[in-house]
Amino acid sequence: MAHQGLFRAGIACLFLVVALDVVAALALYWVFRPVSKPISAVAAGMRIVYAGIFAVAVVQLVGAARLLGGEMMIMSAVDSTFFTLNEVATVIWQAADGRTPLSEIVQRTVCREFEVAPEEARRDAQQFVTELSQHGILLVSDHPIEETRPGPVEAK
Repeated sequence: MAHQGLFRAGIACLFLVVALDVVAALALYWVFRPVSKPISAVAAGMRIVYAGIFAVAVVQLVGAARLLGGEMMIMSAVDSTFFTLNEVATVIWQAADGRTPLSEIVQRTVCREFEVAPEEARRDAQQFVTELSQHGILLVSDHPIEETRPGPVEAK
């Protein structure tokens, strides 16, 4: 992404908007409390809920920024360990389809896209795959996963 810093600055500004929404909700509650305390509380509460939903949307932009920057985040379902993948690891992760050998992924994608020596790329890729498999994120096998096709359905 050409202007990743600018994109991240925009995300930071959106978080500021979330904080200012909460401040505005509290200020409006305080201003309109003498008129009707219950209605003022409901309005302030709704604005805070809106700010929370908006914050969730902004957090998704952080993930998008990582992906556009060539990074990806994955988490182990076994031990909740987070991994931030760099560009090379992201390419390997996306190419791991269960049928293509790691050596082929390294040769066809990693070596071509990143201009790295095949020996070094294989060593680093093997270390990456081993680490993910130790956390239960990736299953390593000597045999490709068989494609399962649904068989014909018998009529009853």
